[in-house]
Amino acid sequence: MSAWKYEKDLSKQAQNHPELEDLSVINEATMQREIPNGDPIIVENELMSGVMLPMLRTTDADDITETAESIKGSESNERVSNYFRPKKRRFEIQLQIKLKHIPDGQLFFGCELDQTLELGYVQKTFLAAIMSFIQKRNNGIFYNLCGEESVDGGEYQKPHLALYFETCADRFIITKPGDDIPQLGTELYEDPEVWKKRKSGDEVIEYNTEDTYTVSVWSAYVDLAQWKCLNIPAISQFKLSSVICDQIFRIHWYLADPTLECHKQIDIKRILSYEFGHKVESAVGPAAKIYLDKLKLNHVMSLGEVPSVEAIGSIEEAEQSVIGGLFSYLSLYK
Repeated sequence: MSAWKYEKDLSKQAQNHPELEDLSVINEATMQREIPNGDPIIVENELMSGVMLPMLRTTDADDITETAESIKGSESNERVSNYFRPKKRRFEIQLQIKLKHIPDGQLFFGCELDQTLELGYVQKTFLAAIMSFIQKRNNGIFYNLCGEESVDGGEYQKPHLALYFETCADRFIITKPGDDIPQLGTELYEDPEVWKKRKSGDEVIEYNTEDTYTVSVWSAYVDLAQWKCLNIPAISQFKLSSVICDQIFRIHWYLADPTLECHKQIDIKRILSYEFGHKVESAVGPAAKIYLDKLKLNHVMSLGEVPSVEAIGSIEEAEQSVIGGLFSYLSLYK
């Protein structure tokens, strides 16, 4: 997208693989672009403290011949590729945290869009088959495929899918004080019997502020770097944009009342939230817009002068956009 054309010149951040250049991951708490397949991301908010490690599969993980000609990434990307090589996973997010207080609601892991979806009969049938596939593999699921028109006060649902944090996790490891904490970026081990009980909902997790929680979620069906879905039985691979058009989507962890039958915007309290966009397949998301404007503002301040409007826009525009955007997003973290 043309709106991104100055980002490479203004940002000092380098992606760990060329295939990740078009993917935009914006932390909606800080409005900064996060770098997958690198160092863990610091997690710090009113509920938890810790780190997160997003790992995305790049094509060199699938090219294992001695004469492989696939493009290599950084040293840290090579570690991720080595980790994924014997697996079918397309991405994995590992989270390691300690709680500052006991959650005052049920924790959910979910994905949402900002705009309603206009789906035809074929698309609805197609997505219903995917939802049936997801439901068979998860205990407890909340979703609204099309969403509702936004109204003041938050009494509406965005298009979304949400799952219980404890049962949807592929690994959920509790480490007592003094015990060895699992190393992120490696295969996380959970006792098979504990895993079975947890996934079925029979293992109730009693949270406390002393233990360390190491959690992993992964998927073999969504390739974020290539912006497509694949490996779903009886369904050919397809671009995400063929369903959500040019929308960005959000991956987030939030709190909500466990007795609710649906999750409206007024009902959720965001804990961690990341906007995913693609420079080719999606429009610039609201968080990415603020990130780009912050880059412009920082560039202007470093120069001590206002460059041309054509190049990066005026300092007044950047200030207004950043300040207005930050106030808008702060309202999400109520």
